[in-house]
Amino acid sequence: MPSSRIVPLVLLLLATVTSGLSAGESRSTRVFYLKDMGTREAITLLRSEVQVRQIAEIRELHAVVVTETEERITRSETLLRERDGLERAVAPHDPLRFERGSEEQTETRVFRLAGIDPRSAQTVLRSLYQIRELTVLADGTRLSVRTTIPKLEASEALFRELGVLEVADRPSPIDPALQFVEPVEHEDQL
Repeated sequence: MPSSRIVPLVLLLLATVTSGLSAGESRSTRVFYLKDMGTREAITLLRSEVQVRQIAEIRELHAVVVTETEERITRSETLLRERDGLERAVAPHDPLRFERGSEEQTETRVFRLAGIDPRSAQTVLRSLYQIRELTVLADGTRLSVRTTIPKLEASEALFRELGVLEVADRPSPIDPALQFVEPVEHEDQL
């Protein structure tokens, strides 16, 4: 095989391996409310035993949230139940289809949150839904999110399930209240 064909093939293979999903594959989200198990312990267990990749910790609520294939979600729930670490599991929304290079319409929504630091919420949305345009607003209680409408709806449903959403607004483009603070660097950007 000529070397000019190897490089694109390697890049395609690397992208497939690192994402863990085929283009257009559906992913489910599950909130696991824990008992008798710490959030860090649950994350380590699910990453090592089930190979869960998209997982977020919500320490304030003693919960972990997983966005994965339905098979991995089921295996995660079974494992947590076997270890007597699960109080309850909730699916906050229907499965999402993640399309690479999708031309879906994007929109901005501002979430006013209570009971969770917006910077933590920012990390959760990046980890679970691969949302990149997230900004904590100057008042420190709101998170501006720009992404596709299905991901916005999923984010809102997740925040509602967690009980941390006060208001979800669609701001006007000239809203003077949209004063931004510096974005926080994400762990994987360091």
